[in-house]
Amino acid sequence: MNPVLQSEINNLIQNSDYETLDHFCRESIPMVVAESLSVFPPEEILKVISRQEPALMARIFCDLPVDVQLNVAGKMDNSALVLLVTWMDPDDRVDFLKDLPGDRVGPIMRSLAKAEREDIRLL
Repeated sequence: MNPVLQSEINNLIQNSDYETLDHFCRESIPMVVAESLSVFPPEEILKVISRQEPALMARIFCDLPVDVQLNVAGKMDNSALVLLVTWMDPDDRVDFLKDLPGDRVGPIMRSLAKAEREDIRLL
């Protein structure tokens, strides 16, 4: 990752400049946002991405490395996690749920709409 960008994002996070961080998330490629945020603690990543529209949040989240996804998911309650999973592309949803600890998968699956559960089973 670009060290200048990392430093700038760190300053924005430390100064709670979420307006500028929101602009960065909306105007950048989700993969770039994910790469830029992946070096920060999961709590900070969650503060930034949870402010985004659900579809954008899901795209950024899915571009995070799997270990970072799991750490961020560990900081989310089940209702927030269900919303996130609902907005994921079906393939990303399946991959994520395969990596998520089993005690978190059951409640999420029960909360998803029937059509989404069927998509997961088929994939």
